Amino acid sequence: MTTPAPVPPPVELPADVAVYVEVLHLLAERQQQLDTYRKVSEAVLKNALGDAEVGLIAGRPVVFWRHIAGGERLDKKRLCTEHPEVVPLLKAYTVRGAPSRRFTLAQAAAAVPAPSGGGP
Repeated sequence: MTTPAPVPPPVELPADVAVYVEVLHLLAERQQQLDTYRKVSEAVLKNALGDAEVGLIAGRPVVFWRHIAGGERLDKKRLCTEHPEVVPLLKAYTVRGAPSRRFTLAQAAAAVPAPSGGGP
């Protein structure tokens, strides 16, 4: 097993990028609103569809709600519990993906206020 690389210390960002932090916060808030509108719209349409898979307006298909097969996955925990002899084999065939970085915003209250003027 390899040791993870040390985490670099925090870096002070230039003041002129604060506006982009604010833009991302505003976009995230707007995205939540849009997600809510989408969910409500889908619920209304699904209710109107009932058991049908195709919804028509003026005789033309405008929405589809198709049945699809459920996915399959291995219940690794149950398999290891019921068949402990396979644990070494599972470990031998387990592959870890390449490391990546996750970009997240700090909570809005903790963010630095954007400087006045300027824009993205």
